[in-house]
Amino acid sequence: MALSTPVPNNTGSKPVLSTRNILNMSAGFLGIQVGWGMQMGNMSAIYEYLGAKPDEIPLLWLVAPSLALLFSP
Repeated sequence: MALSTPVPNNTGSKPVLSTRNILNMSAGFLGIQVGWGMQMGNMSAIYEYLGAKPDEIPLLWLVAPSLALLFSP
């Protein structure tokens, strides 16, 4: 069952989304953000377990986003 009726278009315009589709996407993105937050919240303990000193942890939090900026296509 489709949530919205696809509208054929040859002009390259954006598809028409229903309110239900937009809410479903928003709920999915919220779930992704919650999962990411839970994972990142546990990283400090993992870094400490691996031997990082407490004053090194903020730098380690910046490594992943910095590398993503450098090596993303």
